Amino acid sequence: MRDTPFVLSVPRRGPLAHLGRGLLRPFRRDEKNDFANAEGEELVRACVGQVLSMKATSPKAVGELEWDPKRGSLLYMLVHRNNDMVQRELARVYVVDTIRAFEPRIAIRAMRITSEPREEGGSALIIRLRYDLLAANSSTNQVVREGIVQTVELR
Repeated sequence: MRDTPFVLSVPRRGPLAHLGRGLLRPFRRDEKNDFANAEGEELVRACVGQVLSMKATSPKAVGELEWDPKRGSLLYMLVHRNNDMVQRELARVYVVDTIRAFEPRIAIRAMRITSEPREEGGSALIIRLRYDLLAANSSTNQVVREGIVQTVELR
């Protein structure tokens, strides 16, 4: 009997291989009734949405993840508040700080933050981002895809 090596993962090839492969969030099932997963730009979009909507540790609350309570953003503290200039600037700072800390695969180029009423009552914080997908996490980053537009809604 011949021993065959056990392969844990197959190295990805191509221009977006460095972006990795992982589970999409929010978690959902795919056509094989397994957790849906993706790679490249689709995975980055899922990660951006997740990290912005996840609650991080603040002076008033403990972070959402027990094993990494700092991961996430403080945007949840701004939901259902007036959308005045100060709140929008605070939201902008929270987005930039969160992306800089937890999503080095992108560079934000433009951002628009609004608060819109919901049919069920209350309001939702809407974050519209335009960003570039980067080739590597280094000081000599090259842009792989530019002008990606994504909207994140926090309720």
